[in-house]
Amino acid sequence: MKLRLFIFLICFFLGSVPAGAEDWYQQGFELLKAHQFEAAAKAFDSAIKENPRDAKAYNQRGVALANMGHLDQAVASYTKALEIDSNLYGAVNNRGSAFYRKGDYDLAISDFSRAIELNPYLEVTYSNRGIVWIKKGQMKRAISDFDKAVEINPYSYEAHYNRGTAHASNGSWGLSIKDFSKALDLNPKSYGAYDRLARILASCPDGSYRNGEQAVKYAKKAMEINPDNRHLDTLAMALAEVGRFEDAVYVMERVVSTLADQKDVEDIQDYKSRLNTYKDGKPWREKSVESEQPRRSAVKTEQPQKQIAKTERPQKQVAGTQQPQKQVAEKTTFTIQVGAFLERENAVKRMALLTRKEYDARLVVLTDAKGRVWHLVRIGSYDSEASAKAAAQTFSKKEKIKVSVRPGGKL
Repeated sequence: MKLRLFIFLICFFLGSVPAGAEDWYQQGFELLKAHQFEAAAKAFDSAIKENPRDAKAYNQRGVALANMGHLDQAVASYTKALEIDSNLYGAVNNRGSAFYRKGDYDLAISDFSRAIELNPYLEVTYSNRGIVWIKKGQMKRAISDFDKAVEINPYSYEAHYNRGTAHASNGSWGLSIKDFSKALDLNPKSYGAYDRLARILASCPDGSYRNGEQAVKYAKKAMEINPDNRHLDTLAMALAEVGRFEDAVYVMERVVSTLADQKDVEDIQDYKSRLNTYKDGKPWREKSVESEQPRRSAVKTEQPQKQIAKTERPQKQVAGTQQPQKQVAEKTTFTIQVGAFLERENAVKRMALLTRKEYDARLVVLTDAKGRVWHLVRIGSYDSEASAKAAAQTFSKKEKIKVSVRPGGKL
């Protein structure tokens, strides 16, 4: 089963870049939305030619190249973006995803770890790194990362799903069932979660967790949503668990016949082994389901970066949590405040909402004169209050969220 990592791209407020570069960038953005990746890559080439210091254009070009399957070129483009702006979170995360797809797992881990350093408040990067730990067979580390992802965003379907996979591979069946069930609560159309639950309930080596009738229901539901050989295989497991061996044999013979036509030799031997088990009147038992990898990560799909406003200067990348500043900088910068919360959990929820929409949201923690600790959600960095107010007005009109403009590093 192919594992898909999502590309995370940051929404910037465009600044004073050459008009030609901006036009080419916008054209590339539109082409990416239309999935015209080759044309998009050429448009970003033109944007880079007009403005060779445009890190975001290199990042976006990397996305187009990765979608075309040109992973080495994508890595080179992300690397160039990072040479210009070493703190560009999106490029670090995206390069990690490209390394993962290339099978360079250690390099992927390194990039995802760096991305976490840049912004430790996004569950998506923890989930990405957790997926690579699964590939490396290090389940405890994977579970630790998924735990952190769930802590940051308890509503992440993908984080629960992937943690369920790691728990199953680790033989923690009860925890796995709990996570897959939660994934279904968050995404009732997840055929993957239905399938994984059905396989555990049908073939778990610990009989206290098996429930053949429920497994049949889940397997059929997975087939309704997305019929494929994998789910037919699971249905056969469930049928055998309830003693319907003739039906299990019939289903598996369909699977084997289909795979034989496709000449899928790697999988067909496993399916034949199960078919023979059902012919012998025996249910299938699996030691674990570690061969089945998570279908999704908690990160976003490979979508182009949005643009919502022009400002006098490009936005600066700020990662992590800012600490209170005792001294005023020589030049005051301004930022858009999208929320102020005394409870950190509420701030994290607001950040999750913004990051899902591809905004570069960050958490700023400051203490007021009464000693109260505020968790502030902010986006953007501007050299003038006027430019910040213009961008804030555009954002508020687009997202229907009340915002305010604040000096950077201050309440």
